[in-house]
Order: sequence, then C-alpha cells, then structure tokens
Amino acid sequence: MCFIIDTPRQKATEDIRCWKILSGNGSPYFQVLAPPYVIGQKNPPIRLRPAKGFLLTQIGSRMVPTEAEQIDKGYHSYATLAKAKHELKTYTRGLYFHVRNPSICPEILVEFVIPRGAVYYYNHREREYVSSRIIRVS
Repeated sequence: MCFIIDTPRQKATEDIRCWKILSGNGSPYFQVLAPPYVIGQKNPPIRLRPAKGFLLTQIGSRMVPTEAEQIDKGYHSYATLAKAKHELKTYTRGLYFHVRNPSICPEILVEFVIPRGAVYYYNHREREYVSSRIIRVS
C-alpha cells in the first residue's frame, strides 16, 4: 500500500487517535514491516522516505498516470472511525483486494495512537495517516 502525500511532514505534539483494520486475531495483514500489534507496546520505528511515483487519475473516461509524491513504508492508519468503518465494508483496492476474505479470516477495527514525537503525514482526501510509529490501545 502506498500513501500519497498531500501535506507537509509533521511531528505529533500529542498522541493522535487513529484506527487500523486487522485480521480477527489482531495481526496486521502484511507483517513484513511490523510484528503483530500488542496493546500498549511500542512498535519499531519506520523511517518515512518520500519518493516520486505515479498515481492513476481519472480524467473523463480515461485513467491517466500523474506524478505524485508517495511513501511506501510506514504505519498506515485511518484518521476517523467513520472512514475505518467505511473501508472495512468496501475496501477493494490494492493488495488487500487479493488477500482479504472475511469468511476465512474475520476482520476487526482496532484503535491506535500515533504517539507524541512521531513523524507523520496526513492525506486530506483519503483521511489517512502514515506514521513512523504507532501504538495499539484497544
């Protein structure tokens, strides 16, 4: 999953509440970067590295590649509970489309915080964060 940057890099001045979709046993789908999330435990920091990439943008009836700044590695999360619930019901893009099957592995919404001092970016259009650190709180 890549994160499209549309705001400057920020540093959290206080804990920022956010949500993630996890498999029913509480594990992330892709454990390459992150071990299973344990309530209250700090996860290893990930250095956020913006890079130029391409995004497919619909113009009329055509999909046109558009240059965009993006981040491929980081802790991705949803900024609002409403957005997380919507994605839980409807998410069908990217790699998740191929691995998410709630009938085989139920999914849960879990509350997290981006801790004070962590580096993060926010995408206004998608209402998503990518951060250097994250802590599970429920």
